[in-house]
Amino acid sequence: MHARLYVVPVVLLCAASAAAVDVSAKLKGAGDETAAFAEVVRANRQVTVPGGFTVTISGFVEVPADTTVEGPGTIHITARYAGLRLAERCTVRDLRFTCSQAFGHGHAVIAATTQPGALRRMDARIAGCRFEKMHGSAVLADEVSHVTLESCRWENHSDSSKFYNGAWFRAVRQCIIRGNTILSPNQGILFHGGTHNIVANNYVENALQAITCHTQSGHPKHWPYTLFAHNTITGNVVRKFREEGICYDNSMGETPAVKAAQNQVRAAATIKSVENIGDSRVRVVVTEQANPGKAYGPGWADGYYAGVITGDASGTLLHVLASGGDASAGWIELPRTTASLSERLAKGDCIWLAAGCFMNTISSNSLDNDGMVSGTGNATAIGLWGAAWGNQITGNTCTSRQYGITIGCVALGKPDSPQGPSVGNTISLNTITASWATDRPRTEQKSSAGIGLVYIGDGPLLAGRLFLGNTIANNTINWTGPRPIKLARDTGTVVSCNRISDAKAAISLEHSSDVVIDGNRSMTGEPITKTEQVGTCTVREVHREK
Repeated sequence: MHARLYVVPVVLLCAASAAAVDVSAKLKGAGDETAAFAEVVRANRQVTVPGGFTVTISGFVEVPADTTVEGPGTIHITARYAGLRLAERCTVRDLRFTCSQAFGHGHAVIAATTQPGALRRMDARIAGCRFEKMHGSAVLADEVSHVTLESCRWENHSDSSKFYNGAWFRAVRQCIIRGNTILSPNQGILFHGGTHNIVANNYVENALQAITCHTQSGHPKHWPYTLFAHNTITGNVVRKFREEGICYDNSMGETPAVKAAQNQVRAAATIKSVENIGDSRVRVVVTEQANPGKAYGPGWADGYYAGVITGDASGTLLHVLASGGDASAGWIELPRTTASLSERLAKGDCIWLAAGCFMNTISSNSLDNDGMVSGTGNATAIGLWGAAWGNQITGNTCTSRQYGITIGCVALGKPDSPQGPSVGNTISLNTITASWATDRPRTEQKSSAGIGLVYIGDGPLLAGRLFLGNTIANNTINWTGPRPIKLARDTGTVVSCNRISDAKAAISLEHSSDVVIDGNRSMTGEPITKTEQVGTCTVREVHREK
């Protein structure tokens, strides 16, 4: 028998260089060098732009996985659709970015999903970079997780006109934004949805809104760009904010009921029946209450949350695990968090289906709009507008011309409203100071308060009760004006142990019931006993001894 000889072909692969490459040895540092720079980045895993050297690009440069692009040199961007587009595990550090006016509304560094609707884990870091006189944002992170933006400095090209956003995060998870300086943006750090992110120790000055989440319409699934949950915003310093320092506002986009062909969630619904599905789920059948005539297709509420408004389970917030139905009624499946959940939910109870501002911590921030350089002069330090549930707002220092801290709501109308009820939030241990020294005209006083739960319009649904079971406790309110605390369309909120500068000031109530007012005092220890009531209000007052 003859042995067979097999010839195995060998392919030699040219691996990218791991040694640091100085681009000044490869490029001219003059004219548009997009293609040449892209080739250097493609072929090397560590690329250095040396000090005094400028790379000019007019298109996107794809940065392969595991690549570092570092300064201290300059990348100059001359078109809107240009910049660095990152793959996984990339680092961009110590670079200087500049741009021409043609860059307007572009993004210098982009980390984005490759499959819309699917979160992409990046493990990317942008650190120590300077973005000078920009006509667009430093970073766009779009449907990704694990992106860090730290120790960077971004400044708008002007401090008084054509404001651009500093950094933009869309439907992101577990990102860290810390230690950055952002000067004269429109929005400083802008989210369109996000969960489990950390925003810490940043400095933002002269912003319309410094740290904010707005909804965005036009996405096949509305909820990823609306849900803002389990985030921590702490230790930030905000100066000269022109409208709001830290805010959530889901009126900036459209609700699914308005875009019914896009996603058919109804904002409010009434429970028709409840049954257990095994040991871990509860199925709730709901009748149509808003946007009638639309079918409940498969998955119509997947990813959203159900907040119970009335009944024994009032105040409960649960993630929708599955959903379906037909033209007459829909069903949702909820986690069976307690054995008695199916008994506590009952026919006729009202629920709110939404992706809102849930279970965030906003703590130890310092916000001051005194000395703002533009705007009307009315501003709110911290404002959550629309479906705010279970948020902790604590230990912040707020100086403001309109509201120190606001939880607000546009009332529920048909087919539905962009905003919803707010439940179970805690506002505690904050220091609120008015940024004016004397009483203002009565028209201005009516639309301001140290802490306010406020609404726009009357709510035909939920009997107009838009705030449920919130807590305002142990705050210090240095307020020049008659309304240090204002509640409207409220049920069951506790106002307890606050210290208020003016002993003659009133706690303002509008159409509110079962409010507990307990142990509030002036700075000198006098009980605050006065309430100013509009409409039908029921109050239980407890005045503790010193």
